[in-house]
Amino acid sequence: IGDKRIAYEVVLAKMITDPDVVIPTNGEMRANIEQFVIDTYKRFYVRLPTEAEKTYFSNYIESNPDATPVMVYFAFATANEYNYY
Repeated sequence: IGDKRIAYEVVLAKMITDPDVVIPTNGEMRANIEQFVIDTYKRFYVRLPTEAEKTYFSNYIESNPDATPVMVYFAFATANEYNYY
C-alpha cells in the first residue's frame, strides 16, 4: 500500500460509516454540545477534556453547522493521542 497512515484512514473511514456502528446523531450532538465533547474525550482518550479543549471543540461545533459526529469521531480516531494508546 505504501503509506500505512493512509491505509489506516481508509479502513477507519469504512468502519466509522458502517451502519452498525453506534454514533450519536447530529441532533443529539447539537442538543448538548458540551456533553458530547466530554463523552467523546472519555470514549477516545479515556480522560476528561481540559477547559481549553472543551471550549475549543464546543466553539468549533457551534460555528461549523456542517460538522457531524462522524467527522468529529474521525478526527479523534486519527489524532496522535488516540494512536499513542
